Amino acid sequence: MTSESMKRSDSGTAGVPGTEPLKREPLKRLAVAVTIGAFAVGAFFRFFRLDWQSLWVDEIHTLGPSLHAVSLGDAFWNYINLAPTPPLYYLFMMFWTEISNFSELLVRLPSAVFGLATIVVFWIGVRKVFGPWIAASAAILMALSWPGVFYSQEARGYSAVLFCVTWAAVLWMKVLHDFDASSRNDWLILLSASILSAAIHPFGFIITAFMFGYLFVVALARGRFVVRALVAGSVLVACYLVWMAVNLLGIQWVLGEGTIYIRPGLWFFVHIGAFLFHHPMVAVLTCGVPLAIGAVGYFKRLKSATLDRAWHDPAIYLPYILLVPFAFVFAVAQVQPFLYSRYLIVFLPFIYMLYAFVLAQRVWHRPALQVVIMAAVAIPASYWIFRDYYEVDKPQTRELARYVISNSDNSTAIITGCNPNPPFECALGEGRRTDADWSKYLYYLNYNDLPNLPIVPDVFEDLEGLDRLVDEYRANGKRRLILMGSRTGVGYVNKAVPHLERLGFVCSRTQFHLAEAAECSLG
Repeated sequence: MTSESMKRSDSGTAGVPGTEPLKREPLKRLAVAVTIGAFAVGAFFRFFRLDWQSLWVDEIHTLGPSLHAVSLGDAFWNYINLAPTPPLYYLFMMFWTEISNFSELLVRLPSAVFGLATIVVFWIGVRKVFGPWIAASAAILMALSWPGVFYSQEARGYSAVLFCVTWAAVLWMKVLHDFDASSRNDWLILLSASILSAAIHPFGFIITAFMFGYLFVVALARGRFVVRALVAGSVLVACYLVWMAVNLLGIQWVLGEGTIYIRPGLWFFVHIGAFLFHHPMVAVLTCGVPLAIGAVGYFKRLKSATLDRAWHDPAIYLPYILLVPFAFVFAVAQVQPFLYSRYLIVFLPFIYMLYAFVLAQRVWHRPALQVVIMAAVAIPASYWIFRDYYEVDKPQTRELARYVISNSDNSTAIITGCNPNPPFECALGEGRRTDADWSKYLYYLNYNDLPNLPIVPDVFEDLEGLDRLVDEYRANGKRRLILMGSRTGVGYVNKAVPHLERLGFVCSRTQFHLAEAAECSLG
């Protein structure tokens, strides 16, 4: 296949397998029906029971500026500039909670909306480049994506960065397919989507930077738009460097001594599989089947594209955008750990695009059949995704706080353990960086009054601190205490209860999932 013939096949819908126009035939109607069905299932699970589980500590961290900052400046310099991720989603959540409220449903709702929008943008964008059948196959995978659904139900920036990266990805593919005819607006919109991605998460920057790096190589090879590619990529890098300069203290905290990351080894690839598929059967069905069906045709196309140096061909650029950025971050993480498997959410549009593209490389006399096949593997695979999705896995801090409030009165002291990691503190006020792990108790004890915090539990870091609190309570005539802890906070309860019993208290304990309360009274 010559470069010119490849260009014709990639720029339109007629030359690529699986891109023939939609006609009303039974198989095609079935393909449309299963696509709509997959979209509906994906949308349903993104919104269903958004408030079913308590917010966990990372979600509370996202709400930190909204809950505790007394001004935008306080939010930026005492919370956002210390965060391991760029500021856009924190600022968005500050705006969102101002016009809504702090309920689990509403703070998670933007993520669900971004998740639904990702499916739509992915389908529309891929359809414009590859036609209806590849678009339907790829969008079915996105709709039923385990990480796509999971992070659509968390009050964090992952669903938003997936949306922005998906938007950038379809624009990037459009520019590559119509490179010589690509307009300035195409590049400006691509740059805008990339900057938004970078402003939400570091991996949004990394993946889009490699996208512009590839465009620069293609520009050199084609002898067109070299300056445009260089300038656009430089603007993206410059924007992120400005943030890094502001975020220097946060970078030092996250990556410094006692880092929260570990060096990824071979076991990390197991974590990647769990992140992408949740269950081995999902990997077999949604990855193994499409790749096996289309592998022969794909490798023929890859060989032809490589010989012709057709860098605009998806057979070349899809493996590039998956392998090269990942190899880069994996290599860097060997020297400076900074990688969690969930950060790889930015690769999802390219992964699903590759599966759909490879499947389409088989010669399909009835191209709608590829969509039916993709749905036939993806929809049953969702059983292994969703069968245990609604098992409780987050600490039941909400249920714990409700129990504590219902069993407290004005004579009861509420106590939590807290040993924050500086520069965060177990304290409130302007300029005080309130620790997210402690803030989860504030959130749920004051759930009906947020952002006001009339109930602030007393804090102890060790048993000596607990003794000081007990002496103070005795002096004030308080004879009843309730200790509460969730996740790591349960350890404080476990240490405190035997100590209080040695001091003459009689204690009873009530357990929740990854959370516990202890009621202690002087005998």
